[in-house]
Amino acid sequence: MLKTLVNAARGELRHKHSYAAPATRLAKNGRRNARIIRTLQVHLLQPCDLIDLSERRHPTITIRDASARLFYERHYQAGFPPNTRGFLYYHQTPDAFRSGQIRFRVIPSDGPCTFSQGKDLFMESRAVPWSLPLTTLVQPNYAPLKSLLLEEGLIDDATIRIPPNRQQRFSINLHSLEQPFVIDLQDMAMNFNVVTEQSFSLVHFTQFWSERRNGVLRNPYSGRLLLRFERSTLLEHSKARILVIRVVKILEPITSVIPDYDMYFPIPQEGELLQKREQGRGNKIGVFNVDLDKPSSSMQGLKLLIIDDTISVPKPHSPYTPESQ
Repeated sequence: MLKTLVNAARGELRHKHSYAAPATRLAKNGRRNARIIRTLQVHLLQPCDLIDLSERRHPTITIRDASARLFYERHYQAGFPPNTRGFLYYHQTPDAFRSGQIRFRVIPSDGPCTFSQGKDLFMESRAVPWSLPLTTLVQPNYAPLKSLLLEEGLIDDATIRIPPNRQQRFSINLHSLEQPFVIDLQDMAMNFNVVTEQSFSLVHFTQFWSERRNGVLRNPYSGRLLLRFERSTLLEHSKARILVIRVVKILEPITSVIPDYDMYFPIPQEGELLQKREQGRGNKIGVFNVDLDKPSSSMQGLKLLIIDDTISVPKPHSPYTPESQ
């Protein structure tokens, strides 16, 4: 703790001295508007720290004598939205270890250039704020940002100690059991980084919103859902540690992509548990579930989300808001 406080103080002092240089100083290639990042601490941000990423596909930022490239979407070709003008900063959720992330605060173009007047850049496709989580910062491209976080005392070595080969680049980071996440019903698979104070594990899901009939695997629906894992309180699961999945919100209307589809795969319903056909049991409809005492090898990491063996009633369903992320 003392080391972290000392590092933070040094970072603040170093930042104060850096204000002597103008925000539009020349980069090494001689171009102006180098998007210089001096600090990631909200209370140290000043108007000269504002940068503009508008409609850029992979803009470069400068941190000290190094640089990093930013990407809006995972396929790299999508540019940042128009009017993406504001500040990079470090955001930390108090009750979740390693949940820190770098976000972008968008400042209105016609308003004062202050952090409090803005809103976090929001990704409609994923229903979450745009961010660079700590599990992403272990990649070489983001080394300058990781170094700045360490220098300013915002994180320490233990927080960032995640082996690069143990995380998936385009995975969802899960820090708690009932944390909501987004799926696209046309995706065939999904990766999770389960990150807790004690450990870090990969979880890989395939085909849990797909059906296989007559040797053909297909996803019958299109649309996007906000989901969350829960401990099952169903009577049939009373003697086991079972996870189920609840449909928190339908983010994009669900439509069948198969002409005259017979609804063999139950259509997801907002507020209800995700259902499936139970192969080998007369094809009855049941809820999708994971038995934590007998998980497949790709789902072992979900056990990290269970703190103890006490089955408690899940929290009441409440409307989803981006601010809850």
